[in-house]
Amino acid sequence: MNQAIFPAEILARQARALARRRPHESSWRDAYDHVLPRHDLQASLYDATAADAAEQLAASLLAELTPPWSRWFGLAPADALAETEAGQAMAFALEGTTRILQTAFDRSNFAIEMHQAFLDLVITGTGVIMVEEAPLEDGSLATLTLYRSEQVTAWTAQQTNGLFRALADIEGTIWAVVERAGRQRLERFDDSLALNAALTGSVANAAQEWSGLAHLEGQSVGVLADGAPVQDGVVTAGSITLDDAAHAVQIGLRFGHVIEPLPPELAGAMGVRAAPLRLISVTFRLLNTATLAVDLGRGAETVPFRRFDTALLDAAPVLFSGDARLRALGWRRDATQPLWRIADDTPLPLTLLSVTTEMRITN
Repeated sequence: MNQAIFPAEILARQARALARRRPHESSWRDAYDHVLPRHDLQASLYDATAADAAEQLAASLLAELTPPWSRWFGLAPADALAETEAGQAMAFALEGTTRILQTAFDRSNFAIEMHQAFLDLVITGTGVIMVEEAPLEDGSLATLTLYRSEQVTAWTAQQTNGLFRALADIEGTIWAVVERAGRQRLERFDDSLALNAALTGSVANAAQEWSGLAHLEGQSVGVLADGAPVQDGVVTAGSITLDDAAHAVQIGLRFGHVIEPLPPELAGAMGVRAAPLRLISVTFRLLNTATLAVDLGRGAETVPFRRFDTALLDAAPVLFSGDARLRALGWRRDATQPLWRIADDTPLPLTLLSVTTEMRITN
């Protein structure tokens, strides 16, 4: 049974810890003054042996325990689950999570702060590093795409124009309590919709004015008219007016998707990530896709799917299935940055099945 801990007890434990620490503080200050002196005390230090030794030992600890150029940790299920089917599935997911964590370390100041912690450890025998995290109630959520047979593990951050407050799975439908403009509403995830907080409507006779949008009052909304994106509108008195009449519409808040690969796992002769490298080409395998905007290092560009012999250029886009191969130019010196980036907020379907890259690295 868990035992409740009250604030007064926590404060008392802190006071006891400070009392045990106090006798050592003067010795620690002397050690820092001798090994890592402040600028105003350097005039009284005539030998750098201790400072050099501390730096070398801290660097050795960093290289042996948390080397910045290689993965130094791993995640795995408990021994009791390791040989079970559930454990094997868990191990696959944890391997992908490990790569994501390593990428986060590579892009942060972890190596610098860890070196400082090792210096503290060398000088005083103890070291502490603080890791900050996002608030628990920041209104976002994360989803995991797990497809073992194709070796796919993909975490995705989901953000909306508002705050996610609660989730529930009811008979295969994901429902969410979403707070928008200070009010909470019940919404559901629908794969057929390409806009947030969206409503759909259809009429026999084409119409320009569409109502029933009071929940989006005063907001700029995206519009799909007869399956094609049209100019955004602002909801006024619960309705919007289109430039051209339409038989069917989908109206809601725009949202964007961003897809990036993890950095390539490359190593040179010294063990560091290989750079520079050159992306020669990238092939995107798509299914029933109407829009694709890709940045290969020179800004996002839309990949054209519509042919010039299309009868109606203002009609709903034709869905594309197949491979889209793009060529890239130029060398890159930062191997930790993504080689390509998909980013777009056009309210049209995109299904990415796989990505194949062709690269060249220096020897």
